[in-house]
Amino acid sequence: MQQFQLKSEFIRPLILTYLKENGRSRKSDIQAHIFKLHPPTTPQDLQRFKAGDTRAENEVAWAFVYLKQAQLIANPDRAVYEITESGKQLEAEKHFEINRQFLMKYPGFVEFINRKRDKTPGAITKPDQSLLDDVTQEDDSSPESRIEAAILDHNEALKTDLMNQLSNISHRDFERLVLNVLGSLNYGVSDELTQYSRDGGIDGIIHQDHLELDSIYIQAKHYHVESSVGRPEVQKLAGAISGKAGVSKGILITLGKFTADAESCAKELRHQKIVLIDGRKFVDLMIKHEIGVSTISHYKLKQLDSDYFRF
Repeated sequence: MQQFQLKSEFIRPLILTYLKENGRSRKSDIQAHIFKLHPPTTPQDLQRFKAGDTRAENEVAWAFVYLKQAQLIANPDRAVYEITESGKQLEAEKHFEINRQFLMKYPGFVEFINRKRDKTPGAITKPDQSLLDDVTQEDDSSPESRIEAAILDHNEALKTDLMNQLSNISHRDFERLVLNVLGSLNYGVSDELTQYSRDGGIDGIIHQDHLELDSIYIQAKHYHVESSVGRPEVQKLAGAISGKAGVSKGILITLGKFTADAESCAKELRHQKIVLIDGRKFVDLMIKHEIGVSTISHYKLKQLDSDYFRF
């Protein structure tokens, strides 16, 4: 048996049932009822978009849109809905899931899909196989969530590309890159790359003031992405810092990962503060501060401003 998910195709039957049992209702009341039955608990459900709503809220909103386009529900007032006769007939069938392919039996929904495909406005056609294929293959979620999901997928692929690129540069170039990335965080006023012959295990230094009274010591481990850095490396950096007058902060960076023991060691330090940055977090910083990457496109997603029409 298929498991319920907070996705539009599973939410649509719940909306129909609620409206049939309760009559004309506010959207907020229906959503509250759905979330009471099926609380949003997963990280995906709770992911918040830039517009402010969560993915679960977005799925509910898009479920309303499709039901309205199929003329299964009506929208007589702002944020108020009621079920239509067609909606009552469908609700009586007690479907567990109502996906987009199923909705293609309703002319209003076919017209909606045709408009999305830039066909002649107002033309209601019998769906051909290519149209059904498009509806079947598309992810049954809102445009906002699809866009954000696509960006997340793209960035995950970009992170992998960055990790591969970083694996192929020299250790010295990696140290320079580390200073560039950390410099973009505006932690200090200047930085320097130490000399191999006298670095004492320190690869770079960020000076937090012009008189160099306060500094952050950097150690960069250009290890393989699958390698792990353990407690001994954290202890070595702590020891190097403790031997420097006026220095109490350090950053340990690796292309690989940190063991749980290394993370515990960093937290246990009393006299030094050492921050651990693994490979995934490092490329996150590169993307966020646009180092080694470039922006190729900007998109603006617009919605109806109902308040504007309150004359």
